[in-house]
Amino acid sequence: MYATTKPEILRSKGNVFNGTLPAQNTDLLTTSITTLEPVSYLNIYVALSIDGVFSVKRTRGVTSVSEKMNSGIALTGGCGYGFTIPIRSDDTINFTSAVTGGTYNLIVEEAI
Repeated sequence: MYATTKPEILRSKGNVFNGTLPAQNTDLLTTSITTLEPVSYLNIYVALSIDGVFSVKRTRGVTSVSEKMNSGIALTGGCGYGFTIPIRSDDTINFTSAVTGGTYNLIVEEAI
């Protein structure tokens, strides 16, 4: 007999293609991401057209914390990067970039 596991379900949570990078450290998504799940994960694909640091902005209640991705090292312009982060039902998630004047692609899926 083989062990069975619950199949992973993916929910689209954000999709921006060729968006214009806003002012530095400004939310990239117009609507922040939330979940109803007690705990799940966000799969993130991002590509910036110019070199820059990409961060997750996690908010719980009135407190926001910036979490720099890629160990705080600037993403190379024109390259795609993938990240996975946990999200809880009391989190609100958005993303920021430390650069402006370029474009970006961003796909976010929730893995349950």
